[in-house]
Order: sequence, then C-alpha cells, then structure tokens
Amino acid sequence: MTKRSTLLKVVSIIMIIFSAIALIIGIVGALGASMLGTALSEVGVETAAAVSGALTGIVVFGIVLAVIELVCGILGVASKNKKLLTILGCVLIILAVVSLIMNIVAGSFSAMSLVSLILPILYFLGARQCVE
Repeated sequence: MTKRSTLLKVVSIIMIIFSAIALIIGIVGALGASMLGTALSEVGVETAAAVSGALTGIVVFGIVLAVIELVCGILGVASKNKKLLTILGCVLIILAVVSLIMNIVAGSFSAMSLVSLILPILYFLGARQCVE
C-alpha cells in the first residue's frame, strides 16, 4: 500500500469524469461515422469507404484512449502500486502526444489540444509523489 498523493487523487477523479464523457462522445461518433459512410456511398461518392474508414479509425483511437484513461483514473484513485502508476503516467503522456500530433496533422490544433496533455503530466507527477 502506498501513501496517497492528493494531486494524483484529484487528477484521477478529473480523468474519470472526462474519460467517461469522451467515451460517450466516442460511441456517438462511431455511430455517426458509420452513418456518414452509408450516406456517402448512397450518394455515389467514390471515396466513401476511405473517408468512413479514416473517420472510424480516428474515433476508435479516441475510444481506446478514453478507456485507458478511465482505467488509469480508477487505478490512480486506488493508489496501490507507485511503479505501475508511474508507468501508466508515461503511457498516458505518450498517447496524449500521439493525439496532439494527429490533431496537428488533421489541422484541428487548438489550445484545448494542449490542455489534453496537461492531465497526463499531472497524473505522472502525482504518481511520482506517492510514497511506498
């Protein structure tokens, strides 16, 4: 059992809330992507499959990221293993950077894109504050 970090607990709760919202939005987005692909193919757009496939891939990445953040948030609130929490913090930072790069490439970069990188960094710092 590790001594809990207040920063880790607060960030974990925020991550749980945001990842639950992101999961709901991702599921709705997946349904929208499939509907868009169907609509484009009915209209006769030749690239309907490619557009639908790319959009579905991005939405699936978002859903996977939301699930990982949800699990990390739950484990962060429990604060059982400092080493595991630190590794999960590193994984979250890497995934946030990948997501940031995808936003830049897609041309949808904004200040909120940078904010999505702050929580994983704070999670990592909170995990480092735990004492075994």
